[in-house]
Amino acid sequence: MPFAFCTREKRWCEFAEPVDGESTQFLQELAQKYNMVIVNPILERDVNHGETIWNTAVVIGNNGNVVGIHRKVCTSAYFSFLLLNLHFLLLPSGRKL
Repeated sequence: MPFAFCTREKRWCEFAEPVDGESTQFLQELAQKYNMVIVNPILERDVNHGETIWNTAVVIGNNGNVVGIHRKVCTSAYFSFLLLNLHFLLLPSGRKL
């Protein structure tokens, strides 16, 4: 699937689909058939919020239902660097998490 490597370039946005789209429905059948949990990375088109495009993970339970979704939200590189290094300052023992 190209969704794992997508950018906001127009050619990849053509593959965007709603959470209950074609690929999720296909994997729901497989999850139920083989009694397994599947995490489906998709490029989501959110029609309820002005066709917003999200990098989404759809979690499908072993009985074929959608257990949950996670929409990845990227922060700036500087802010991410601060978050990754802040835990050293906050732990009283000074040890890594």
